[in-house]
Amino acid sequence: MSSEELLKQAAEEFALAMNESLPKTEQCQHQFSEEFERKMQLPCPLFQSVRK
Repeated sequence: MSSEELLKQAAEEFALAMNESLPKTEQCQHQFSEEFERKMQLPCPLFQSVRK
């Protein structure tokens, strides 16, 4: 197995382990502030150039 294939396999295993370590969606009970929610509605300048 090549080093590239080993690296890809390790990355996939790491991503799976990270995902499995996260709490389930129903366990996450966070309420975002109104200010945060409002800011999320604003266009992001970083993405403006991508859309053009």
